[in-house]
Amino acid sequence: SICRIILDVADALQHAHTSGVLHRDVKPSNILLRRDGRAQLFDFGLAQLSDQPALTRTGEFTGTPYYVSPEQLSGRRRDLDARVDVYALGVTLYEMLTLQRPFEGKTTPALFRDILTRDAVPPGRVNPAVPHDLETICLAAMEKDPQRRYSSAGALAADLRRFLAYQPIEAR
Repeated sequence: SICRIILDVADALQHAHTSGVLHRDVKPSNILLRRDGRAQLFDFGLAQLSDQPALTRTGEFTGTPYYVSPEQLSGRRRDLDARVDVYALGVTLYEMLTLQRPFEGKTTPALFRDILTRDAVPPGRVNPAVPHDLETICLAAMEKDPQRRYSSAGALAADLRRFLAYQPIEAR
C-alpha cells in the first residue's frame, strides 16, 4: 500500500539522518519496490553530510524542482536539516495519493513561487478516497514552515504506524 511504501522510505531516511546524511533528492523515481513489496530509497548522488558545507552557492539548490522545500528556495543554507527530506517525502506521498503533484508551475520560477506562497489543494479534495488522517499526515509533512513540519522522518513514520494501526495520529 501507499502508506507502507512511504513508511519504508521514512524509516530509511531516519537511518540516513541518524548517520548524518541528508538525501536531498527524495522523489518517486528514487524509490524502488522490491519483489517482496518493500520499498527502498536509492540514488544518494546528491546526498550531503549534515555537518558539511553545501557545494552550491547561496540561493541555489540541488534536487528535483517539484520536491524542493521552501527553505531550500529561500537560500537559508544554515537552516537546512532533515526536514528538507521530510518535505520531499510529503510531496511524494501527495503525488501517490492524488496522482498529481501539489505544485505544477508552467515555468521553474512560477513553480518556485507556488512552492513558497501557495498551499497545496488538500489531497482529499483531489481524491475523495483519501482518509482525513492520512491527508493530515501528508499536509503536516509538507508544511511550508519547517518548525511546523514533522521534526524528523522518524516522527512521520511513527504517525504512519499509528494510522495503519487505527490509532490517533499526532499531526494536527
